[in-house]
Amino acid sequence: MGLKVDIKGEKHWVVTFEGEDHSIPALLSAALSKDPDVEFAAHVMEHPQLAAPKLVIRTKKKTPKEALKKAIESVSDQVDELRGKLKRIRGKK
Repeated sequence: MGLKVDIKGEKHWVVTFEGEDHSIPALLSAALSKDPDVEFAAHVMEHPQLAAPKLVIRTKKKTPKEALKKAIESVSDQVDELRGKLKRIRGKK
């Protein structure tokens, strides 16, 4: 997966996810939307076969980089929690 910051402002970023579908940008957009310091977050999929998905972030106080890092950590924690639950389910068989 390649990440490219197309627009890098003080409070506004547009990030392109090269070689990815919309799944990861959608997860990150949802996590960013839960952050009270994020004014706007959305993933954009212009055309699934012609363009890479983009993530748009606009923050109030913190930087988009800080907000994105927090969102990545949140998604990672959720995946770890799910992995633990799946292991417990497998162990019950």
